[in-house]
Amino acid sequence: MMQNAFILILNTLLKNEEVMGILRKFFLEILLEVQEQLHEKDKENKLLSTQQVAALLGVSRVTVANYVRRGLLCKLKIQGSNRSFYRLEKVEKLLQDFAFKRSER
Repeated sequence: MMQNAFILILNTLLKNEEVMGILRKFFLEILLEVQEQLHEKDKENKLLSTQQVAALLGVSRVTVANYVRRGLLCKLKIQGSNRSFYRLEKVEKLLQDFAFKRSER
């Protein structure tokens, strides 16, 4: 009996355009939040080569190595490879830091 009443109320609410608008907005906000979280997680796992980092920062590969030496960037080594990799999120943070420092001048 209770289940039938619930279904009746739900059907009535779903026919109401205002309620449907609220539900659409609610689920859209949840979807956007989940997409943002997935994007952030994806950035955490995205690795860039030294050449890609140099291109993003607009510097040479030697400058990227200097940033590592100065502690501005952290490189990752993959076992069995001579190449260095960098996390995209860390490179983006460095770009933001540089932009902030330039705006202070």
